[in-house]
Amino acid sequence: MTSAIPGNANKRFKPGKIIEIDIFHKISQQVADLQLTFTERIGQLESKVDLLMSLYTALTDKLDSDAINSQLKSNMIKDNLEIREHDCCKENLLKLSNIESMFEKFIEVSTVDCHRYAKHEERLETSIRL
Repeated sequence: MTSAIPGNANKRFKPGKIIEIDIFHKISQQVADLQLTFTERIGQLESKVDLLMSLYTALTDKLDSDAINSQLKSNMIKDNLEIREHDCCKENLLKLSNIESMFEKFIEVSTVDCHRYAKHEERLETSIRL
């Protein structure tokens, strides 16, 4: 009977032991393959996690950017409305000021007219008495 084990090894190993060594060799190869597969899968998972993290970061950056842009647009609209309101207030204040000055002139004219009328009344009364 010829075996794959050298002649001097036949002394150490009996024919039943060769089968056990072959089985251990196959098991160790399968374990190594499983370790390699496990390592590859861990690497794939790590790369997927890295990809997910970068996508998450990009998404949050975009959301932050969109939120900032939205806030800026909101502030610009608010500022424009405030400016318009402020201009409107200025116009209304100017109109009120004009109306106030018209009332002041009316009061002056009315007062002068009242004084004239009063003087005229006095003259009439004095002329009637005479």
